[in-house]
Amino acid sequence: MTGYSDPTTTDGSVTGREADETARNARDHPPAGPTGGLAEPIRALATASLPPRDRSLPATLCTNAGEVGLEAADSHTRPDSDRLGRLLEPVATSVVLLEGYVRLRLALVAGADGGDHDTRVQTADATPEWLSVFLENVRFPADRDAVLLASDHLHAGAYATVADAPLPAERRLELYRLLTEGSSALARRFLLLSDAAPVDERRGAIDSAAVEATLAETAGALGATVVGAPTETRTALRTYSHAVMTALTSRTSVASDTDLRSRAARILAGEAETPAGTAPRDGAESGGPTVESHLERARGALESLADAVETTGSGSTPLDRLERATRLPFSG
Repeated sequence: MTGYSDPTTTDGSVTGREADETARNARDHPPAGPTGGLAEPIRALATASLPPRDRSLPATLCTNAGEVGLEAADSHTRPDSDRLGRLLEPVATSVVLLEGYVRLRLALVAGADGGDHDTRVQTADATPEWLSVFLENVRFPADRDAVLLASDHLHAGAYATVADAPLPAERRLELYRLLTEGSSALARRFLLLSDAAPVDERRGAIDSAAVEATLAETAGALGATVVGAPTETRTALRTYSHAVMTALTSRTSVASDTDLRSRAARILAGEAETPAGTAPRDGAESGGPTVESHLERARGALESLADAVETTGSGSTPLDRLERATRLPFSG
């Protein structure tokens, strides 16, 4: 066990009162920027954990969910398309902060082995590449408290950043409730990992797939909620985000996992895509029954979205990009 504690809840439950209190605390005590006000060692850890915004798959899933959700939202209440960027910016930033928090908490799990994390990570097929790199500059148990403080700061920052969204109070409260729900789900995932890690037959493999899928699902829900998408659309976008992230993290070759997620983020951002046959794969295998089952779940969610969202067939709509993200990263 790592002695993990969830900064939001202790029993995994989410109540309206907890969400309301979290919202008030976020407004009244915002951090001075993502890593502002931190002592240097803690700030360095927090900064190192934050992925580049344009390469964060959860952040791009959040943005695309907002763009798709806008098309399905009630035309009388949905925001104007020219305001969409200003609405999504603080929420996507919140997702990046939450991703940094997740990375630091995974580092705590990986480092909870009495100082033998180098061996654990080097021999773990399921450990993400970014975690191996991060742990090269962290030593446990000496750095445990610093990692914990840095992760708590980013977690609080994720809530505070939502307060910057130019949204009605009721909509912001919805976002806080989703963050609280996501934080509780992540807490349960971390506890499962910390319980399983000491007896893992692969000598400490940190299987982060379920954690990262939970983060992606939360990101998709946040993006859809920002624009007031209907319940069915929000559910479909949550399912899609969870399924795509699970497929990407279920690869048998972890060496290419980070590259695959960055590639999916570029696709969702609408960047020019390298032809599938020439894309670098680092020897990754191209799927298997497990990966395909997750992709089928994502495609099922897309079918539901297609019924609610009008498409142009131009290949450049957010829904088209969601579809391409279920194919291109896995081809070649």
